[in-house]
Amino acid sequence: MITAILIIIFLIITFVGIVPRVFLQFNLNKINKLRHYPEEFKRKFHKYQFIQLLNHIKILLVVVFFLCIAVILLTSKVLKLEMSNSSLRGEVVGINEELDISRLNYQQLLEQLPIREYPVDGIGLEILFEKKISNTEEVQKFELDFSDKIYSYFGFVKPLVTYDKENKSLIINFIDSQMDEIRKQDVRINEEKLLDELFVHSMLDEVIINFNYENQLINQNRYKRNDDYNRFELTNNKEL
Repeated sequence: MITAILIIIFLIITFVGIVPRVFLQFNLNKINKLRHYPEEFKRKFHKYQFIQLLNHIKILLVVVFFLCIAVILLTSKVLKLEMSNSSLRGEVVGINEELDISRLNYQQLLEQLPIREYPVDGIGLEILFEKKISNTEEVQKFELDFSDKIYSYFGFVKPLVTYDKENKSLIINFIDSQMDEIRKQDVRINEEKLLDELFVHSMLDEVIINFNYENQLINQNRYKRNDDYNRFELTNNKEL
């Protein structure tokens, strides 16, 4: 606020002080070019010129003084802003580090939780397939609902589900799914039970299940069937 006031004062002083001085000096230069005037007038005129020159210097010094004050205040303001930005950047870095630690702790907690046993009578996926799936919004809702239904049986990390209605294909991507051998066995059992439940739905001919860790594919199982009455069969297994 103080900086803005001083800048306004500087501009006012510059306008009020400099502009009249420039106009006055312009007129003095015009008079000085005249050749015919008495010696007495010439003497007084030169004295007047000298006085105005001193006034020019005084006004200029005042303007320079306020200019220096304005520059100092602006520089101080910029330095304070830079220090504030530096402090904010440090806080952001600290928050990001805390988030990374929290994410790691959360992931470690998930890895310690036991895999839920897939119910023998299924998890109610038939409700999802009974709903109308025609436009993009309905497909996206189906994908989200499907993810919500199955995630707790595959490591408590919600998968990214992609449904291709035209090709009758369902892709399930599990992210950050690093598991020990015991959990892998539980997941395989649940995977088979999931396919058994999907078998009765004619909307699917292919199911691809991907397990990823640190943005890299570590395992992929591709299941297909020839018609709506056959069970899904593993056609390709890729483990990296």
